[in-house]
Amino acid sequence: METFIQLIVTGFAFGFLYSLVAIEYTLIYSSCRLINFAHASAITLGAYFFGFLFVGKMSLSFWVSAVLSVIVMGLIGTIISIVIYIPLGKIASLYAMLATIMFGTAIIEIIHILFTPLPFRVKGFLTKTVKISSATTTEANIWIICVGAIVVVLLLLFLHKTKIGKAMRCVAESRDTAEYMGINTNINISITVALSYMICTIIGILIVPLYSVRTTMVGTMGLKGFAAGIVGSYGSIPGAILGGILIGLLENFAVMVMPATYKDVTAFALVLVVLLIKPTGLLGGLDAKRLARIALREQKEEAVKNG
Repeated sequence: METFIQLIVTGFAFGFLYSLVAIEYTLIYSSCRLINFAHASAITLGAYFFGFLFVGKMSLSFWVSAVLSVIVMGLIGTIISIVIYIPLGKIASLYAMLATIMFGTAIIEIIHILFTPLPFRVKGFLTKTVKISSATTTEANIWIICVGAIVVVLLLLFLHKTKIGKAMRCVAESRDTAEYMGINTNINISITVALSYMICTIIGILIVPLYSVRTTMVGTMGLKGFAAGIVGSYGSIPGAILGGILIGLLENFAVMVMPATYKDVTAFALVLVVLLIKPTGLLGGLDAKRLARIALREQKEEAVKNG
């Protein structure tokens, strides 16, 4: 029973991390129609702002450092959207995708120059253990689950209850229609990329207690986040959540039947199975399209009311 609880908690913790990565992919793809392979570098940059600059050099508290890191990365995301993502959205998808890979490499080199090429740890950050019934887990896992759940709920509320969020859903469904309705798609993309970079920073902060902070810290996690999006349904936020949690639980329970060294294989094996059985993902993209159509209808109704 103790092992079962530990696997459940760890599975949900990593599942939420994969879900957040998949959501970041989804946000950029929905606004720019661009598969962003620079996300791992953005997560790493957020972790360095938190652990190296604000906590290490400026000696600020963990929570103040976390807030400042999210704000700074949001501003950086806004600038990057104007300089890089908006122009990339206008060129062929293959070249744009390759450009994001090169951009991610550039971010890593900037980290080496501005911060340090050497790995380090943030001492005392979410390092305690927590008792759940008869099982013991880390404080970091509990915080990952709680923060991950809060981010998902707030994001869904933002997309469904605010004008900006509804506009983002309209752009996701049809950029041309959104522009026809008077939505400034460039501003919308800037907001989306800023939000994406803020989520990347939250992911980076959450994985700081799990690994030493280094430029290769995201690695496999980034690929699993991409896999989560494919499993759930690429372009769908509910799909990203479902895919991430499913992969997190599956890979952790896999250690009961195979050596822990091979648990990473389960995520990619699941992708292959889903692609063979249902290439559009478990949710098939239907949920995302339905929500976007609702958003378009709400925007049209609002436009009629305003004359």
